[in-house]
Amino acid sequence: MSNDVPLVTTIDCFLETEFDFLVLGGGSAGTVVAARLAENPAVKIGILEAGNFLPHDPVINTPGYAGMGIGNPSYDWRFLSIPQPNLSSRPVFISRGKMIGGSGGINLMAYGRASKQEYDSLTDFSPQSGWNWNSLLPYLRKAETFQTTEGHDPFPTADLACTGDSGPISVSYNAIYPEPVKNIVQALNSMGVSTNPDPLSGDATGVVNYPFTIDRKRGVRSYSADYLKKVPHHSNISILCGAQVTKVMLEPEGTELKATGVQFYFDSKLHTVGVKREVILSAGTIQTPQILELSGVGSPEVLSKFEIPTLINLPGVGENLQEHPYVRVQWKTKPGVKTLDLRRNDPSVTAESRAQYEKDGTGLLSVQDSTMAFTPSPFIADKSRHGELVKLFDQATKTASETSPLYGTQYEHQRSWLLDERTAVAEFIVFSRGLVNTVPGESYITVLGGAMHPVSRGSIHIKSSDPLSPPEIDLRFLSNKYDQELMLDILKSVLKFEEQPSMQDILDERVVPEAKHPTEDDLRKHIRDFCNGGFHHMGTAAMSPREHGGVVDSELRVYGTKNLRVVDASVIPLNMATHPISTVYAAADMILKSLK
Repeated sequence: MSNDVPLVTTIDCFLETEFDFLVLGGGSAGTVVAARLAENPAVKIGILEAGNFLPHDPVINTPGYAGMGIGNPSYDWRFLSIPQPNLSSRPVFISRGKMIGGSGGINLMAYGRASKQEYDSLTDFSPQSGWNWNSLLPYLRKAETFQTTEGHDPFPTADLACTGDSGPISVSYNAIYPEPVKNIVQALNSMGVSTNPDPLSGDATGVVNYPFTIDRKRGVRSYSADYLKKVPHHSNISILCGAQVTKVMLEPEGTELKATGVQFYFDSKLHTVGVKREVILSAGTIQTPQILELSGVGSPEVLSKFEIPTLINLPGVGENLQEHPYVRVQWKTKPGVKTLDLRRNDPSVTAESRAQYEKDGTGLLSVQDSTMAFTPSPFIADKSRHGELVKLFDQATKTASETSPLYGTQYEHQRSWLLDERTAVAEFIVFSRGLVNTVPGESYITVLGGAMHPVSRGSIHIKSSDPLSPPEIDLRFLSNKYDQELMLDILKSVLKFEEQPSMQDILDERVVPEAKHPTEDDLRKHIRDFCNGGFHHMGTAAMSPREHGGVVDSELRVYGTKNLRVVDASVIPLNMATHPISTVYAAADMILKSLK
């Protein structure tokens, strides 16, 4: 057992331990559950994680390197969807963290909350369960320690009244803002989007200075692996890295099934470990349904293809896949405009930034772009166009609502959000740097525009009985006219940036899309060719009544089992206008009431 990672154990020690709880996946949710359970010294918890524990890796820890782990097999599962018919038959890349801490260790560290009404919608998927804004807020706060910072022009000082001050996740704002930020905020304000100084108190719309999971005291990323820092070295947690779960062992007990153990591969050998109390499946939106199906939980139609006996008939497993689609626009800036491309373009700045960061954790390597805007429908569509979108929404959802009670509940909420002016339907993420096709010596501004509540629903199912084969992922992006037209309107809104006087002061020319005066056909093709996901997948083991297509109940217990729960983003039944990691932390903490 290493002194550096004292909780990581060997295969022999792991198999010899009698565990009360087994946590399958040491990602953003699994580590939270395990660390909180370990507060009871009388229980023993085992974590099975396919990736590694990398607490001192600079690719993970250095804020300026955020994103470098994406697509790198040392950190990322690197999934691909099947070719998407409405995206020029392209497969879509899907990043999922493969390490202790999961995707929170390789993402861009954005940390926000949805609006109150979005959290309140959860009540309709699990009536009388207490899943709503008021019940989740204490757990959102419990997860975090917000580090106080002064306002920085053009952002006012943040109101931290609804934030936490003693949680494991350090959250902060930038200490340095790239030069174009003031121009960008002025542009958004002039386009009719007001700055919101307090997006964490239930109203998440407007231009926001998005907080990050960065510990400013040390200048490093904060993520769910930090929960383990409070666990004593000789603790009741054992982590086995390099272990890929293949199956939950389920045995009959009365009218339900009981999880008695777990099968997993380690060093190319199949092993089984038992459990006395509960199995917590936290493999994430992509792999949780895969493990359920390999365990005989899912649709008989899917399982029978691979001669897997159906132990629990749950057709909702792997269905209801939701994701935020984004499309990008990129401009080259005028000479002399200082963006974060300085870290790439200027060797002296690169060297100085590295030296400054190594000295005290500050400087350009401690910075990420934080300017975002969450906008209701009036921002992207005038009154006439908005009426067209509502009609397209109704057409796209009519059949699905009639055939799926789960979708019917979802679309009822989505329609109300499309009609009101309090809930964001679009997000705009502004990067003061180039993301694609950058030229040495040049600087850029990039804007991603994304749809927060698309109608399209995808699926994830096994495509083989081989547990080491990745599942088949079908995002079904833009599979209806409403989503296609919504993305077109979002792209048009992004292009309006270049018309604003404050942006004309700093922009030279648009480089993506290249056409100087693109037609609607050009824009539609740009969406088909370049639309991608934001890695905000959820919903494939939805919390909802079983008869509606749900997979877990309000305590996140898999229907038909006594002691198998799912705790990760797959249980969230309806996507929200936010970057979801804080919600995942809160949900993992909240469910411990019934686990303990």
